[in-house]
Amino acid sequence: MLPLILGLLATTPALAGKHAADACLKTKIWDRYGDGWQVRSSSATDLGFGKTKYYRVTLLKGARYQVVTCADDNVIDLDVLLYDKDGQLIHRDDTTNREPVLSYEAQETGVYYAVLYLRNLEDRAVESHVSMALIHH
Repeated sequence: MLPLILGLLATTPALAGKHAADACLKTKIWDRYGDGWQVRSSSATDLGFGKTKYYRVTLLKGARYQVVTCADDNVIDLDVLLYDKDGQLIHRDDTTNREPVLSYEAQETGVYYAVLYLRNLEDRAVESHVSMALIHH
């Protein structure tokens, strides 16, 4: 029984970070519902220093989108980038924080790639939890 308890205690900071990032994202989503935004998709992942996560999305011409993110307290700088189907960078956030939001109005219907890039961490030896949602208006 003691090894089980010690194992649970050892994972508590990671779980706390996951829950904090997920709760942060839920709050941001709910806050935007009142303004007419709707969730298209959401996801969560663990990323290490300098790592990326790609999300393939289809955007419709004329629709407004936001990639809304929240990361755990270990994250100093999370970047959100948007690429077209040919791999050309279209838009990126220009903040240095752990909760960037990227806003974009699609100029044409098609496949795009929303990319999360973990630029900087407090402790680079551990992975951090990142939650994201693609919302539209």
